[in-house]
Amino acid sequence: MYDAPFGLKKTDSMTLHHNSQAMTISSRPAQPIFNDTDQYWFSSLPNHGVILPALGVQIKVQEISGTTIKIKIS
Repeated sequence: MYDAPFGLKKTDSMTLHHNSQAMTISSRPAQPIFNDTDQYWFSSLPNHGVILPALGVQIKVQEISGTTIKIKIS
């Protein structure tokens, strides 16, 4: 999924084509926090996403350097 990654940098925009029609997906803000109480599954797209237990687990991206990532879990 294009919008699934968590990190400190905004996403790139991209242009997709369907039946020769261009559709541009704009850049989105960075998402440094994952919270398992947020909704990541929708009945309209049941094969995309996951139903989480909503235990209050939060993962925050604190730093990224090359292929190393520093996170805080609470």
